[in-house]
Amino acid sequence: MSSNKLCYMIFCGTSPYSIINSLWASIDIKGIIPTKIVLLVSEKQSSFEKIEKSVSTLIENILEKECSVETLIISEFEIKKNIALLMKYIDSLGEQKKHLILDITPGRKTMSISGVLFANNALKQKIITSEDLHQIIYWHLIDSDKHYSKWYPEIPRENFNYVDLMEVIK
Repeated sequence: MSSNKLCYMIFCGTSPYSIINSLWASIDIKGIIPTKIVLLVSEKQSSFEKIEKSVSTLIENILEKECSVETLIISEFEIKKNIALLMKYIDSLGEQKKHLILDITPGRKTMSISGVLFANNALKQKIITSEDLHQIIYWHLIDSDKHYSKWYPEIPRENFNYVDLMEVIK
């Protein structure tokens, strides 16, 4: 699923494992090769340098092409505020908004809900089309207690369940 300019937007909780594992699984299993990763980080996150460093390490070791990383601070609980912020951000992307992936896996539940509602609103308002927004990814980790603090290669493949929420909102 590589595209010349693919923007991978990922909601970030506190665990670098869920962020990196979801991104890594998307690259490995689905062939998603982003050229830009946007980390959607809660304003309550005390330090996201570890997350940025983990993402940079993944890019250096896994991706074979250049990929920029950007951080966008969002609210942990204010869903309407997040939707407005994401609408404004998407509008600022210009042509790059034609190739989007939204990963809601590692964010707090309210952040992930913001993502789905943003996508739904953006599609309804024709800010983006269903061709622009390729997927809304949710990697469900089965038996999460056993695998929560392991890196993607350590988790058996049968312990991931891939859900594309675009199938629900199209």
